Amino acid sequence: MKTERGGKMKQIDPGPDKIFYDGKIVTVDKDFSIEEAVAIKKDRFVAIGSSKEVLALAGSGTERMDLGGKTVVPGFIDTHPHLANAGPRSKGPSLKGLKSIEEIKRLVKGLAGVPLK
Repeated sequence: MKTERGGKMKQIDPGPDKIFYDGKIVTVDKDFSIEEAVAIKKDRFVAIGSSKEVLALAGSGTERMDLGGKTVVPGFIDTHPHLANAGPRSKGPSLKGLKSIEEIKRLVKGLAGVPLK
């Protein structure tokens, strides 16, 4: 089992804030190893290993989450929130079905009241 510093597992007092166990934790380490459980304290990973090893670190206030065999992949961040832009986009002309720059120009000119040539 690995700890934050790669050493032997030690009892954390009063224990981690959260433990996720009975899952497939993709560690994204150099070997992309898969572990069963992870312990988190103050938004930091503090231990990872088997469910038995990591659950042994739990304190009375530790929240435990049974993953039921589901996979956890850390690090995904959505950098382009589509919903935030959906409202402003709906106010403009739809380009759906247009197949060329010329078709887009005709649409924009028509909406602007510019005579088409």
